Amino acid sequence: MIKTFTKSDVLKYIYKQLNNKEKIDFENELLINYELRCLYDDFVFVLKTLEKINLHPNKNLLDKIKSFSKSYSVSL
Repeated sequence: MIKTFTKSDVLKYIYKQLNNKEKIDFENELLINYELRCLYDDFVFVLKTLEKINLHPNKNLLDKIKSFSKSYSVSL
């Protein structure tokens, strides 16, 4: 049976969410499937780039969000 791997499978592999058999199958496919390997490499590059981003939200904005969330109530 031929298994087609999806973008979701690539992310599951990166985040170590595949079972042992799926992991082995995926790694074998990475060795022979150029398109899958390119997709995997692209995802890893993007994730590593995102990890480098250091966001510092504006304190005033955070205060407004906190204030709003305190005043917000849901009627059930």
